[in-house]
Amino acid sequence: MFTISARRARLTAVIVTVAAGLVAFASAASAHPGMHNTARGVVLAGLVNAGPFVESNFPDGPGVLPTGDTDSVLSIGADPLFSSDAVNTFAGPDSATASIVDMLAAFPPDTDVTAELVSSECSAGTPPTGSASIVEGQIAQVGLPPIVLSANPAPNTAVVVPDVASLILNRQTINPDGSLTVDAIYISLLPGTPAAQTFTIASSTCQAAVLQLLEPATYTIEVGDCPLPYEPAPGSPTVPVTFDITPPGSVVVTVNGPGGPYQADTDGQVLNLAPGDYTAIGTPTVGFSVATPTRTFSVQACPDTSGPGSVTVTVEACPATSSEGRPVRVVIFPPNAAQVTISGPGGFQQAVSGAGSLGALKPGTYTYVATFQSFIVPTGPTQGSFTVGSCLRLPATGADVTGLAGVGLAGLVLGLCIVALTRRQISDGVSS
Repeated sequence: MFTISARRARLTAVIVTVAAGLVAFASAASAHPGMHNTARGVVLAGLVNAGPFVESNFPDGPGVLPTGDTDSVLSIGADPLFSSDAVNTFAGPDSATASIVDMLAAFPPDTDVTAELVSSECSAGTPPTGSASIVEGQIAQVGLPPIVLSANPAPNTAVVVPDVASLILNRQTINPDGSLTVDAIYISLLPGTPAAQTFTIASSTCQAAVLQLLEPATYTIEVGDCPLPYEPAPGSPTVPVTFDITPPGSVVVTVNGPGGPYQADTDGQVLNLAPGDYTAIGTPTVGFSVATPTRTFSVQACPDTSGPGSVTVTVEACPATSSEGRPVRVVIFPPNAAQVTISGPGGFQQAVSGAGSLGALKPGTYTYVATFQSFIVPTGPTQGSFTVGSCLRLPATGADVTGLAGVGLAGLVLGLCIVALTRRQISDGVSS
């Protein structure tokens, strides 16, 4: 156990001296907003604002596991204001605990609060519950008998040190959100003491419901373009806006703006929105959290680009090399103004869009049907037929066949020789 030190006469000055260092430590502590279970070792407030010294949070603490968040330090060396050995905290889905070994809270005039072990715990539920325990706890003052602290104090047990401080053991507070905070020991120095100060020691907070580790979720907004081939068409009073939600079903997006509100809750959902400024608010579903829930975007009016359009189908000349098919070219103007469907022999069918083009087709008779966008006025035929001939060519002489030129010439010479020889033989026969 701790004993009162002769340094107490200088305590007030020492408190002011160490305050800057303690505040610096406190500035490194991170805040964890939102619904969560929490455990804290020590928090100092007043002349010295410091802590929490050791803190666990669930579900939004750094590096939290699904089973909970555990943190600890081997000691706190802020003596003479506060010191202790090991401090341990835990916060999980349905509970939180905090414990401190061999603690000393010291304040003027010559007063020490000590305990071998101080702990608090709470359990989530409706309503949440909690308790505190103090092992070998006492208040010691120079020249006075110690005040023994209850080992298992009832909720909100008050202990007063006349003209010095008030203590609340097992302080239990119901917070506005329905959660319960249990402080094993809460010390408040009374007005008129040299240093106004509070000590919150071994604190646990539990929600009114069991929590779960939240999975991050996000959503993106893509405002569609007005030019073709997007729908609705240019000149339309609305523009397509796509909402991508990751993971699917993790966010419900409410969109406020002209004609709204609207709602998107499906990944890839498209809303056709009128021109104007919009605000989207993403509400996470159960088990998810959204880092940036609110976003803004604008929809611009689509210019009216309706006008004339045409489709031409041309059967082009045969290529330089022999080919069974013949090239056919489809031209769509303006691009994407229509979709052209080509049908032909053997069940052939192919759709052409964009600016057009098709390729080589086999010989036969084909038909085409052009389906124009509703805002395009056709200036020519929307359907018709055309015939594709063969581009196969037979060689006229051996010279037209690669590698046969020499063979053809030799054959010709040989034929002439045979004819000449035959005539000579016939002539010789007649003469005899």
